[in-house]
Amino acid sequence: MRNTQRIDDTIVVTVQWVTIMKECTKCGKGKELVEFKKDKTKKGGHYSSCRECNKKAWKANYANIAESHRLKNKRYADANPDKVKRYSKRYYVQHRDAALLRSAKWREDNRGHANSLRTVSKKRYRQAMPVWADRDKINSFYIEAVRKTDITGTQHHVDHIIPIKGVNVCGLHIAENLQVITALENAKKHNHF
Repeated sequence: MRNTQRIDDTIVVTVQWVTIMKECTKCGKGKELVEFKKDKTKKGGHYSSCRECNKKAWKANYANIAESHRLKNKRYADANPDKVKRYSKRYYVQHRDAALLRSAKWREDNRGHANSLRTVSKKRYRQAMPVWADRDKINSFYIEAVRKTDITGTQHHVDHIIPIKGVNVCGLHIAENLQVITALENAKKHNHF
């Protein structure tokens, strides 16, 4: 509401704001109109439920939506492997720098896990790891080595008690054959047990 008056060549404008209230259909509370999202398809031009209730409903439904999208994407990928491969390659080329930064940040935040993955990617470790090996236990040794390095300031390695590339005998890449020792001790031990 706006009032305009003229007093001695000076214009005085008085403005009074009117707060428009609306009742939310979900929580039943009366709230200001700004608490409702706009929607041109609705008669009043706004959603019938408030932003807070919409957010709660969306979060409750998100798990179902996410799972259905994941399944839909998997079906599409299984039906169109060539298209997905081409798209992934094109996307990587266009966003290479961002992908490399994300990977570097993940490796920095998860050094122990990254070291474990890097180790298992080597052929001799893959060949020395039986299918029944507990990867989580193996991974925990690499995480512990990073933790000890951070705490002590001395480099720690994950060592095979019985070397996997020994002269007379070869050990396995399993949790029972691993230990965390300092880099100096590991260098002294070399390929012996």
